[in-house]
Amino acid sequence: MDELITDFKNPETDTERFSCETCGQEFYTSELLILHRGVRHPATLDKVEQEQYREAYANEQSAIQTFRLRALAVMIALYFGVLFLYVIYAWLHTDALSQAYTVIGRYSMWTWSVSATIRWPSHGE
Repeated sequence: MDELITDFKNPETDTERFSCETCGQEFYTSELLILHRGVRHPATLDKVEQEQYREAYANEQSAIQTFRLRALAVMIALYFGVLFLYVIYAWLHTDALSQAYTVIGRYSMWTWSVSATIRWPSHGE
């Protein structure tokens, strides 16, 4: 997959490329070059480059964390959006209120009939 990404060249733009001194691979930003060198060629880094790598790595981790949180927020919003649409659809295509009243009515009738059949003791007995 790295070959597909690195072989893509846009001939219409004349952007500066950053090349790895060890393997010659080209990158579009210096941060990508620093990350590459820190991962692929860590033994060749001096102290300044190691610090740059740590900073670039922390920035990359922060960007990844932000992306994950945004993706999670979008997934939650989609889930509840679809759930809301389903509730609206189900409500429009069934007579939900009459069904609810029927269930409530049956329950109240059952409780009334049960309470009527039970002989409750009175205070005088």
